[in-house]
Amino acid sequence: MDSISKHNLAQFIPLLRRAVWCSLNLKLNCYFLPDGSFVFTFRQIANPVAQPSQSVRQFLEKTQTLNSVISAYLPNHLLANVCTLKTAAEYWKNLELTQSEETKKANNTARKLWLAAEQYLNSLANDCNSSDLEAPSSAPNCLKVSNIFHLKLLGCTHTCLRVFTGKQGEQKALYLIEVSSFLELLGIESDWLVRPLSPVRRFLQPYGLAREQIICYLDNGEEVLAFTLLDCLAICEYLIIKKGNSRAADFLIALAQIPLESRCQQIARCSQD
Repeated sequence: MDSISKHNLAQFIPLLRRAVWCSLNLKLNCYFLPDGSFVFTFRQIANPVAQPSQSVRQFLEKTQTLNSVISAYLPNHLLANVCTLKTAAEYWKNLELTQSEETKKANNTARKLWLAAEQYLNSLANDCNSSDLEAPSSAPNCLKVSNIFHLKLLGCTHTCLRVFTGKQGEQKALYLIEVSSFLELLGIESDWLVRPLSPVRRFLQPYGLAREQIICYLDNGEEVLAFTLLDCLAICEYLIIKKGNSRAADFLIALAQIPLESRCQQIARCSQD
């Protein structure tokens, strides 16, 4: 295990979501940490300046800043090492200052990225609002929660299913199921889908499981991962066929008797009476 892998080993490993960083008319694909901070893989830092991704590691080793690297799960649940925008800016700055004049004339991307990153970081330090920042809840895989329902579906457990509702744009209300409460309801460990090198998600693809979970934003500022109902049905089908999970079968029977949306609407009507 190298020094990067050892870093933050005992800490919670966050799940990233896709993002686009924008500044001074430059755009780079990157990722969001759960707190909304931009982070980049070594490849995302090095590719725009025509450098190998290994050069980022070499820069970190040279500057003795390997401990700034963050271990995180990509949206496809593979474990990766990522760097903050500040670290990326330092890499681009170093590249600009060490390149030959001939190289700079041929390609000044490193300088442009360095200046764009410095401008962005300075604007954050001065509490300036950036028009380039997209509200997280407006992204396709995010939802601002307007209501939460607790459903008692299975008699064999006291666990309640947490269901979130909200709207994305002009679409009809979405009903999403909290990942942790769903897995607990089925008697499955909460990290089942995100374990490193786990083949579970690959096996689930033929059953219809989406590639990414949805980030739900609650009024208290909490961010919670959720599945669509179709994702839950895909997982249940897999657990029944491959594992003989009786709770998954009971889950399907319960929703066949009274659909998820009807259960939530019934609770909403009762709360208004």
